[in-house]
Amino acid sequence: MDKPFWRDVDNYVRNSPIHGLDNLNTPLLMAFGDKDGAVDWGQGVQMYNAARWAGKEDVVMLVYPGENHSLAKEENQVDYHHRILEWFGHYLKGEEAKKWITEGKSFLDRQKELEAKKESKPKPSSLAPEAKKPEVKPQNKSEVKPPAEKKKKAKKPGKKEKSKDSSKTAKSK
Repeated sequence: MDKPFWRDVDNYVRNSPIHGLDNLNTPLLMAFGDKDGAVDWGQGVQMYNAARWAGKEDVVMLVYPGENHSLAKEENQVDYHHRILEWFGHYLKGEEAKKWITEGKSFLDRQKELEAKKESKPKPSSLAPEAKKPEVKPQNKSEVKPPAEKKKKAKKPGKKEKSKDSSKTAKSK
């Protein structure tokens, strides 16, 4: 959209998914990072709330604290991967729905759960030091040589490459 909202309200209304919620008949799984620089996660909350107010039961919003538009933390990537499989397993394959799909969890409850998880992790100082791999250093620079590269002669346009005759044999003494 090439104009700001206040100059073309009708265009924004036409393009807003929130205005099509009455026609939404498909289960909807939304995922947001609360530090999203592309889409304000508050808009996701508005979409979720509007869908619930419209009577849509099969709507779930996942919020990943500290994440941007795409998930960077491996633990969140794995979590999202498993949730997508469980979501499709339920809605496409008829598998029993997991508790997070049917009951959900409030954002605040999830925040408390994550904080408790952080506090229960052992501190780095209490962990055993990792074994270091021995470093192998050459004695002098002459021991390490880059592999020699073969230079290919550029073909001149219009000239045929000489073929090697495989029938020739080496001269014997």
